[in-house]
Amino acid sequence: MLIMKFVIFFVWVCIASTKPTVRLGFKNYTGHPKDYRIKSLNGVHLIAKYNYPVETHTVRTRDGYILDNFRIPSSGRCTKSTPKPVVLIQHGMTASADSFLMTGPKTGLPFMLADACYDVWLSNCRGVRYSLRHSSLKSSQDSFWSFSWHEIGMEDLSAQIDYIVSTTNQSALHFVGHSQGCTTLMVLLSMKPEYNWKVKTANLMAPAVFMQHSTAGVINKLQKIIMKMKDCSFFGQTSVLNFVVGLFCKLSSLKKFCLNLYMLSGSPSKNMNKTIIPTLLATHPAGISSRQPKHFLQVRKSGKFRPFDFGVKKNRMVYKQVLPEEYPLEKVRPMSPIHIYYSDGDKMTTTIDVLILANKLDKVVKHHIPDSTWDHTDFIFAKTVDKVINEPIIGIIDQFENLETMQLILFVPFFALLSSGKALSENNASRTKSITGIDIIASHNYPVESHTVVTKDGYILTPFRIPSSNLCTKSGVKPVVLINHGLTGSADTALLTGPKDGLPFLLADACYDVWLSNSRGTRYSRRHVKLKVWLLKFWRFSWHEIGMEDLPALINHILAITKQNGLHFVGHSQGTTTLMVLLSMKPEYNAVIKTANLMAPPVFMQHSLSLGHKLLKPVLQILPDSELLPYQRLLNPVIGSMCKLMGVKDLCTTLYLFYNGRVSKEMNRSIIPLLIATHPNGISTRQPKHYLQLKDSWRFRQYDFGFATNWIVYGRSSPPDYPLENVRPLSPIHLYYSDDDGTISPKDIPTLVSRLSNVVVHHITIPTWDHMDFIFARSVNKVINQPIMQIIKDFEDSQYG
Repeated sequence: MLIMKFVIFFVWVCIASTKPTVRLGFKNYTGHPKDYRIKSLNGVHLIAKYNYPVETHTVRTRDGYILDNFRIPSSGRCTKSTPKPVVLIQHGMTASADSFLMTGPKTGLPFMLADACYDVWLSNCRGVRYSLRHSSLKSSQDSFWSFSWHEIGMEDLSAQIDYIVSTTNQSALHFVGHSQGCTTLMVLLSMKPEYNWKVKTANLMAPAVFMQHSTAGVINKLQKIIMKMKDCSFFGQTSVLNFVVGLFCKLSSLKKFCLNLYMLSGSPSKNMNKTIIPTLLATHPAGISSRQPKHFLQVRKSGKFRPFDFGVKKNRMVYKQVLPEEYPLEKVRPMSPIHIYYSDGDKMTTTIDVLILANKLDKVVKHHIPDSTWDHTDFIFAKTVDKVINEPIIGIIDQFENLETMQLILFVPFFALLSSGKALSENNASRTKSITGIDIIASHNYPVESHTVVTKDGYILTPFRIPSSNLCTKSGVKPVVLINHGLTGSADTALLTGPKDGLPFLLADACYDVWLSNSRGTRYSRRHVKLKVWLLKFWRFSWHEIGMEDLPALINHILAITKQNGLHFVGHSQGTTTLMVLLSMKPEYNAVIKTANLMAPPVFMQHSLSLGHKLLKPVLQILPDSELLPYQRLLNPVIGSMCKLMGVKDLCTTLYLFYNGRVSKEMNRSIIPLLIATHPNGISTRQPKHYLQLKDSWRFRQYDFGFATNWIVYGRSSPPDYPLENVRPLSPIHLYYSDDDGTISPKDIPTLVSRLSNVVVHHITIPTWDHMDFIFARSVNKVINQPIMQIIKDFEDSQYG
């Protein structure tokens, strides 16, 4: 670096001594004055050069640093007029926003994102050439430079995100970082976990977090010198000298020399787009504090990712202990899995260090660049960076945004009404009643109770009970039936067809004590003894936990309240999956299941899955454990009311069938308004993910967390199969299936039957009978409900005469 500075200084002296009258141009971020013969090249110039609109925004941090960030709000290639999703690009050490602009529109990530209709923001952290101001300090003062990347993460990044989401009127953004840019995100999300909700996707290129095996770069070569330095400006940019060096490097005879000059700061790469060298040297290095590389060297030596070590005395003052604690990386949980890009050729952030980071994080998708020559800066400067890095990143961001578009389908009728001027006023809307299962039961003059059940892992469930019926004259204790709903359903699902066709009402009329479950995550079971529903941790469950925790807690409660030793079970779709989980993993519950009637059971899924699942699959893969398809307290009733209008009934049918995948000829469509007013009920993203895993694996097994976490959870690399041989309730299991079920293929039923010990199969031969027809068909009473009730009656008669 001393050689590089000497060369730059020598060139400048030669120029200055021979042409003392040259008028020097200083940094100008808002215009291009033509009278400057020598201009200090900056990011605004680079963006404007390619005819992209550009803005500069000033952000003030809590500790007084004044940052100038760049924005590319649009592109001539984008015709989208609606608000664009936001992407923040965070640079690495000695770099700035300029770094991502070097390769131009064809391969530069900011330009490619703008062309893809994203609102692109480029950060300039404290200490770089664009962010050398402070509310009370001068950049010439050493106190200005008393910061590391810790402060950049805690103060700069948080201030930038707050400013961006406020300016764009959006709630969250996509993050792309390189090297130290990734470090700062890990600091922010671990120390201020509330920002996880503001990060939709996180794409981390060559993340400099764990550094124990790092061998490349000037930082490692100058380790002894750096560790002795006080906090001061380091690798700062000199506007005129950088420009002159960049100008000279355009000469063909000096290009090789310039390449060597640039490579003093890192390892040579065969992949680098060397045409950018003149511009690179004219704009880099952008300036850092000496404490930043010191901090990385501390991380490298300790093997721990933790805040800056000031020494024992000051550590006691700052941290109240001898050494700083490690950053709590377990708190890093943005809205979707973190995507990490790494290569074996990167000697700065090595493969082994990146994998250590990946194992510390909750949800990670690893992108391994197989090219052994791919170096640390190739993630930005490689000739093929557009294909290898940028297009995959844009694809991941696109996938996340597609989910939000798909969920908007739920509200099409509502927005159509708004635009036609027929929307409810705010006061009227507040009077629109949110229909509940209790309301439905009471509206048909049946007695109804609501119970509270707390699971072992703290979820608070609210099942419903219909204890009797006016049509039942039997006194004394009644046999108990538990009805378990499917995915996106609730107790409401079985109630929609009313007393004439609804199984709960028919059972109550036949003198049964009817209970309806509401599993965790549904609109009625969104409480926990410790967790709030908006926390990601609340949603870390699949149907595995519903089977292992909700179902046994519910059964225990029912038997305790009714003082009985067994019950009859009726389940549809996911409601049957959870029973298979319970009886296989906790076989002692077989002794309390008198009969089990399972409709359209999704257990083996090799040939199965609906259109709705297929559409959601690419989006689900990138989402964290979080809420999906929640019940909308205001919108659902409004849409349900609209669906009573003749003109929009077809639209409402299509809206409902988004989940099921297609129209069923058997469906009782008169229930559509009530169905839309009460559904969907909310699920965790892990529930459909688990089903997708079953389809991909061809097995009925526990949730696959990935290789590393599987070892921790299961003590093996892949999840174990559920031991279905343990499923042995008190009577044969009754399975109901059809040939036209668009969700559960009849081809998968024989596999399930072969794994169970005692099964009676009921094949619905109606050629158009679909997945939801087991509950909603016009003829459901005759085809499904009466056979189920007869099976239950036969068992009771055989036992009690």
